[in-house]
Amino acid sequence: MITRAGLQTRALADDLLRADVDRVTFRRDARISWVVAAYWTATIVVAWWTPWIILAWVGTSLLASVLHRRRAA
Repeated sequence: MITRAGLQTRALADDLLRADVDRVTFRRDARISWVVAAYWTATIVVAWWTPWIILAWVGTSLLASVLHRRRAA
């Protein structure tokens, strides 16, 4: 996820997107990728102390979905 977020951010910064790509949507998706990457990083740290962290990992797609809907509104 960190790699994806980095590539999206770099593509925006270097203006490497095709002309038909909606830059606002792409920028929003890049931000969401960074949030999800931070979420995973935080849960990996917590995984050392809690055996139930798998529940947080299952919730990743839910988190991304909520962020997409929230940004679209």
